[in-house]
Amino acid sequence: MASKNELIKITMKDGAKLAQRLQKLETGGEAAIKRTVSDFKSRAPGWVSKGIRAHYGITPAGVKSHAPKIKTGGDGTMMAGIKVDGAALEYEGELLTPLHFKMKPKARPARGTPGQISAEFTKGQRKNLPPSAFLASAKKKDGEEGPTLPFQRRGSARYPVDVIKTVSVPQMIDNKAHDEIEELITENLGKRFDNHIKQIMK
Repeated sequence: MASKNELIKITMKDGAKLAQRLQKLETGGEAAIKRTVSDFKSRAPGWVSKGIRAHYGITPAGVKSHAPKIKTGGDGTMMAGIKVDGAALEYEGELLTPLHFKMKPKARPARGTPGQISAEFTKGQRKNLPPSAFLASAKKKDGEEGPTLPFQRRGSARYPVDVIKTVSVPQMIDNKAHDEIEELITENLGKRFDNHIKQIMK
């Protein structure tokens, strides 16, 4: 008979291997999270662009021209920002001109030639600008000729005139494109995390 103070030891089959696997999963999970955050910083701008273009007629170059600021380590609330634990993308930008929305025509018509300016603000829906809108070359700060943009006079006089502007990238993110962007990021980050876990656990 065993004495009252004798310990009974039970050995689990392959217990050492299981312990190693659990330890690897714990440390591997941390590594997978870090890699996923890195993926977010490098790939999320593309997912944001795709989400915006699902609802707006903006060109990829139009979104890319307003590249986000990438922040790490903070989790403060941001306007027009997308974040995950450890990283965030913050978008800033002024109102865009119809030039970014597949504007037609892109060049000034010959003098005396009537023409209607239109743009695709909502994807698949072309909208005419006011009949009073006209195309002219914008001037850069250094005096050189800039891109051809649509202008509109403030009143009946020839001057002053203003460039016609629409919405900004941050506004598009906060409005129609918000749910699409959230879904794209959630789905793609989940895939990236699972992929990293599989690679680490091999």
